[in-house]
Amino acid sequence: HKSTVSLALSGKGNLSHATRARIRDKAREMGFEANPIAQRLAGRSTRPVVCLFVGLLDMGLATDKALRLQRALGAEGYDAPLYTDLRQLRDVRRLRPQGIICATQFTDESLYSELRYFQNSGGVVVCYDTPVPLECDQVLFDREHNSYEAVSYLIQQGHRKIALGLPHLSISPDTPTEPSDPRTHRMRGFLRALEEHNLDLPTDWLGQSPPYEQGGSVLADWFLGLKERPTAMAIVNDYVALALMSELSRAGISLPDDLSIIGHDNQPI
Repeated sequence: HKSTVSLALSGKGNLSHATRARIRDKAREMGFEANPIAQRLAGRSTRPVVCLFVGLLDMGLATDKALRLQRALGAEGYDAPLYTDLRQLRDVRRLRPQGIICATQFTDESLYSELRYFQNSGGVVVCYDTPVPLECDQVLFDREHNSYEAVSYLIQQGHRKIALGLPHLSISPDTPTEPSDPRTHRMRGFLRALEEHNLDLPTDWLGQSPPYEQGGSVLADWFLGLKERPTAMAIVNDYVALALMSELSRAGISLPDDLSIIGHDNQPI
């Protein structure tokens, strides 16, 4: 009977050793494996679960942060499955994890609705990276201060013509993006440093590019096409910065004599 099989495979029940052994041998012969999701729903999971939700995986820090969290949770005895799609998050709730740790870059209100539903069912939510409209613990990276410090340093080095390189934007310096968009905070810090020193940002000194090496090539073409060039640039992504430096060096631009570059990520590259 299926109840006998269930007891044998779960290690529960008052079955004889011979019956339990026969059932387990047959299960191995058939290639049967227990469904961990069903086990958790039945309250038989041996390890507590904290799910990770990341809206953006990349070759840089977003992935690195998620993997570090996953390893840290594993070291504390948790299962920490990683999800990247909002549709998966709806399924995650059905696993009844003890908590959800959520990176909130480039997400929308539908994500917050799912998280609120999970909270109302007794789950614990912790968000990290950017501010979110949720009543939960949040671990925030201050990108505004980050950009402010970078540009202030360039100004201290004597630069007065400073450009900013960011991933593709549909904004101008006067039109910020959504609050949860990290580029919003980068822009605020950049402009605040300029304003404190009465410096202007020409409209064509906001460099926009794809991410990573392709972005460096695009920024190089943009820089070489400027009639008046900045003497310094703040570049958010180290992969973009390295590719930009390579392309400009090939074009005869001396670094840092013709252009100083400050990066943010401190990536091994």
